[in-house]
Amino acid sequence: MPLLSRARLTPNVSVRVCAALGVLATGAIAYFVATDRLKADQAGVLCAAVLMSLILMTIVVMPAHRLSGIFRHVKSFKMAGIGVEIEAYGELAKLRTSEEPDAELPQHSDTLLDLKVRLEAKLTYLAKHVLCTDADPQHLIPTFLTVGSLSYDGFLTREQAKRAYEILGMRDNEFQGVPAGERALFLAGGNKFVDTVRAEVFGSFVRILAENAGWDARRVYPADDQRRDLLIESRSAADTLDIHHVVPVFSYRRNSALIEGARQRILKSPQTAGEGRGVIVVPPRSKAADAPERRAEPPAIAVVTSDHILNLLGAGDG
Repeated sequence: MPLLSRARLTPNVSVRVCAALGVLATGAIAYFVATDRLKADQAGVLCAAVLMSLILMTIVVMPAHRLSGIFRHVKSFKMAGIGVEIEAYGELAKLRTSEEPDAELPQHSDTLLDLKVRLEAKLTYLAKHVLCTDADPQHLIPTFLTVGSLSYDGFLTREQAKRAYEILGMRDNEFQGVPAGERALFLAGGNKFVDTVRAEVFGSFVRILAENAGWDARRVYPADDQRRDLLIESRSAADTLDIHHVVPVFSYRRNSALIEGARQRILKSPQTAGEGRGVIVVPPRSKAADAPERRAEPPAIAVVTSDHILNLLGAGDG
């Protein structure tokens, strides 16, 4: 059996062996410098080479499972020129899912490739069915979008765009070289990001619709990313009391737990004022929306699609 074997060397023994070799090598270099057999600049280069050799030796002789344990607290890694802050994905993994399961897409991605495919499928869905140039459900005209355009137009924050680029820009062969714990954490956080990306974009879409129509829109719960409630009020000095509590919800189901949660939030903590009302906004073609002829009058909470929200609220600047 070889003297230096992975199975026989514990981490402590490996470190001690390499440390002893390092001491001997450093002593030898110091001796040669002191006897003028080696110049100082040459000694510096040689010390760096010895250090790298000892690190590589430790990696070679240490058991793989123990080596991976050393890196379990890695905070970031870099591949394909992309710096990935792994702690950010740990935070993403804690988020609640704010979209309902999609029957046409897998609910979880176990590989980097599957995660990329699911993200691109959801971005394409937004282009075809939500951010279309004509929101009439009977005349949907797909638009063109990229992660950059979503960020530039205000539908994604800079941080959210960074996460999307990290997922799409990774190479699988380099990803496999990352410690297993970090891969698992990245996939867990990446899945939650993909789970919520349409809800994030849709929430921004509703806010921008209101702003373009002359309303001021701001978050009710700015510290809670999972609650996308908006306060929408008029910019007109003569109409400052009309404040609407609007909640964008990415849901297509009539009996949706997400919509019911939004409804209860408005009922328990209404942010309306004057003739304002509570409104839940859902995507075009959602079965959850009230039919126009059955829509209740205020103070009842209305459920409308994004293409009808302005018909309900009107223009905010007069």
